[in-house]
Amino acid sequence: SVFSKLSAHSIGIENRNQKQLILMKFRDAFNLGALLSLVHRTSAYDSSQHDTLLDTKVPAESSSSNKGVSTKTLEDSEPDSWRFIVLSDMHTAAWFSWKGVEQNKKLKSYQGQLTVLKHINEKYGGELVLSPGDIASYGGLSYDFIKDKLGLGNISNQEAVYTSHLNCFQTAKELFKEAGYGTLLATVGDHELGDNAGFKPNSHHSKMDTIVQSRESFGNGFNRDNEKAFLFDQPWFFGDVESRPMGTDFEHTSFAYVEKNVMFVTVDAFQIVGDGKSDFLDRENGEGGEGAVTGTVDGGGFHLQWFENVLRKGRDSGFVKHIIVQAHLPIIRPVQSIHCSGQFLDKGEDSNFWRLMNEYGVDLYLAGEVHGNTATKSTYKDSHLVQIVSRGNVFNNFMTIDASDDILKVEIFNEIGQKSLYNSNYVKAGHLTIDKTS
Repeated sequence: SVFSKLSAHSIGIENRNQKQLILMKFRDAFNLGALLSLVHRTSAYDSSQHDTLLDTKVPAESSSSNKGVSTKTLEDSEPDSWRFIVLSDMHTAAWFSWKGVEQNKKLKSYQGQLTVLKHINEKYGGELVLSPGDIASYGGLSYDFIKDKLGLGNISNQEAVYTSHLNCFQTAKELFKEAGYGTLLATVGDHELGDNAGFKPNSHHSKMDTIVQSRESFGNGFNRDNEKAFLFDQPWFFGDVESRPMGTDFEHTSFAYVEKNVMFVTVDAFQIVGDGKSDFLDRENGEGGEGAVTGTVDGGGFHLQWFENVLRKGRDSGFVKHIIVQAHLPIIRPVQSIHCSGQFLDKGEDSNFWRLMNEYGVDLYLAGEVHGNTATKSTYKDSHLVQIVSRGNVFNNFMTIDASDDILKVEIFNEIGQKSLYNSNYVKAGHLTIDKTS
């Protein structure tokens, strides 16, 4: 595995218990000094690698002669590979909450986003899009505000949240489809469910009594068609293994999906603690701290078992060459963060969620939340798992990933231009390659 930089300069280094942190500074559309952090954990530090190249051996995995992978013709894509896009933390779709899809398509905000997405598709390609959460943002909106904007009269909080969120999510899906991305794998973020203030039971902006509706509208808006059929069920591959955690709160928002030689596992990692009526914080065990909702997949029930089941299915299939998991919250620290709440998954690297990814040979864990870009290799013995936390705020950043049978090539792009929004102009800011050929 090669971690390297493109046209950057190192701005800092520290040694924390033999964990080396290299920070690379790149141009940021918000002028907040966004950083792409390439983190390599090792038992010794070689100063000759400072600001140059970091190398980590990746254990070779079982290979196969199955090469039935489509070839991209874009200039930067690898031969015998296919490409997908990662766009996290857009925070742009809540504008579509107050009207239906057809009316929203006439909005200036919709057309501006459509222009950018079409540019990304035409120049960089990609056969599908992964979004590790926070396509929309509802944390600062009160129920009264939502009802007033909808203009539907005397409706309940639950009706208001479901209707507004469904408008938003259906329109966002249509936006990507119109831009040429017919497959959008969207992850629940904290801002779709109510955000930090919304997770506090006694807050003026609390959304604790509508999380069910938020989650339901997310599943229906992104993951179901007009006849309510789930878009990503694949019985031909999963057979008797459930590709969704049926019977749980997450059966509409957590799912596994196979495209070509990659299995994508999308995980809704937000769980209500107890009855949701009181804040939760366990400092000793590193859990909670965000009101009555916490970030975990370890919290009992079938969710974690389902996760292990689909990982095992992918690993043992002989067909899947790479496994990529996405959830909204980072697991490994430190990560670069910019103007965010900085929520992390409970127990971090000690969580069973992270342990299973390492045990079953997951290649990439994609997250968002912190509005910065950081790549970090797992410290688990014999694991080649890399966590990549990325940003896409108002389309100011995105990643391309090219997948062949043995290699995952990740490239990151930053927006440049004179306008505050929608410049449709990007420069390559860095890359990372996972090579499993040796």
